Amino acid sequence: AMNITLVNRAISKVYFKNMTYLSKPNTGISLESKQETRVEFNFENNRLICTISVHMTEENSEPSLEIDFEIVGFYVCDEPIEEANKNELHVMACQNLYPYLVEAIASLTSGAGISPIILPPLSMVAGDITKVDE
Repeated sequence: AMNITLVNRAISKVYFKNMTYLSKPNTGISLESKQETRVEFNFENNRLICTISVHMTEENSEPSLEIDFEIVGFYVCDEPIEEANKNELHVMACQNLYPYLVEAIASLTSGAGISPIILPPLSMVAGDITKVDE
């Protein structure tokens, strides 16, 4: 089986709007979440770049909470990348990078004085994940 190694990662985008402190305490917030994953392949160097972006907003006409977040991971593959392996590698990279995203959003939200938002496990077949390969 092919293996990939995370060489570097970075948070590339953070937008965070928190007005929840203005609302009545304990009213609870219902969040809508959209996720997108993108993987770019560099066949010559056996490298790939994985990007996961998340957009969360309160289901409300004037949301008191909004989060836009993007994380990027740079990977090297231990075997030459072929067209046939792209899908498998896409899933592998996303599953590897996703926990870093979960942790970053949990610490961002807990540091903001609201209950930490813990993203659900990544399901690469879920309809709410949009996959883009390049």
